[in-house]
Amino acid sequence: MRKGEREGIVPRSYWGPLSLLDEMERMLDDLRMGWGESWFPSLPIFSGGFERIPAVDIKDAGDKYIVQAELPGIRKDDVEIEIVDNMLEIRAKKEEEKEEKGVGYVRRERGRLSFYRRIPMYEDIDPDKIEAKMEDGVLEIALPKLRKVEEKRKKVEVK
Repeated sequence: MRKGEREGIVPRSYWGPLSLLDEMERMLDDLRMGWGESWFPSLPIFSGGFERIPAVDIKDAGDKYIVQAELPGIRKDDVEIEIVDNMLEIRAKKEEEKEEKGVGYVRRERGRLSFYRRIPMYEDIDPDKIEAKMEDGVLEIALPKLRKVEEKRKKVEVK
């Protein structure tokens, strides 16, 4: 290529915030193609699926916590919520339902997807009254706090 000529639409010298990551991913793809997938079967970048940490918002609404977690592409039936030692655990897993025969993928990044997040609750919550709903890829969990028993105090005069 001669000086002043452009290669394609974007000049080779173009740098964007993700260009380094794109270049690293391309290099790892080249490595995988050269060595074969059997060398790196469990690494997420090579397997096409990995566990993600969902983005969450946690609100203190006085008598309860409200946790909202982004779970795009996940159905409500694929979500598990547990309270373990006053920690909220959110798990979600999606597997591709059908296998396509005879399709030669060049790159496959969709299909398997899982999310996991463990969130500490700083006050005791009532596990029997927890409610959850899912709408448009956002999971919302209401975690009612246990009522604190009022302390009975009486000042004792020292004689």
